[in-house]
Amino acid sequence: MAKCMERAPAALRAELDNQIREIIAGTMDSEAIEAIIHASYAVFAHSQSEPAQTALRALSVSDGISGQDKKIIGLKLNYEALDPAIHEKCEAALGALAHAPASVTTATVFKALTAAIEESRNPGAAILAEAHDLITDYVAKVAALWLRDKLPASRATHPENPQYKSRLHRFVELALTAVTEPGSNRHTANMEKVARQIAANHAQLPSDERTKVGKGLRRIDREWLVSDDHVRKALGC
Repeated sequence: MAKCMERAPAALRAELDNQIREIIAGTMDSEAIEAIIHASYAVFAHSQSEPAQTALRALSVSDGISGQDKKIIGLKLNYEALDPAIHEKCEAALGALAHAPASVTTATVFKALTAAIEESRNPGAAILAEAHDLITDYVAKVAALWLRDKLPASRATHPENPQYKSRLHRFVELALTAVTEPGSNRHTANMEKVARQIAANHAQLPSDERTKVGKGLRRIDREWLVSDDHVRKALGC
């Protein structure tokens, strides 16, 4: 949502930012956060711009009733389902923004919500980023530079060619390859064999220990490659 707002037309940003500042100025509770989500949906729904349509896909889900395609605000339901302790973190994060209302934008609001949720779920997340998150952030920064210079920062796929990538995707992967040490996991042979051995060793641990000890890093965190998922998340697609 934050990335979509940053790429949205100026008029749309101004309209929604003004509404969000009014909400932030009041009492900050779960109702206020839901009001922010509703306001975002209402403003995005009246725009045909690509960022607005992308945001609507993130906000909406189909109810799947009687074959109809009625849309509901899925993000609101997801927020309501969070633990009350996380709600408090989110409310505190947005309450802090109210001290400088002039600098509040919809993008900063959603960034603050994201940071509060991630910190609540994993207290070390704000400090210890995994490889997948670092690569996504790297792609997002490169994409911002491309857009600034009027270059086509986009993702692309081809149904008949799974290896097809956009120019941005090829560039960020080439640049990352150039700076990654040759001894990294991308060049390590028999990684699948190693993974199977780790899984076998993990299975031999006592049941109470298996829940405490993981099987190792996820594939996306041990292979420093730029995937379509990195590009999609970086561009907010």
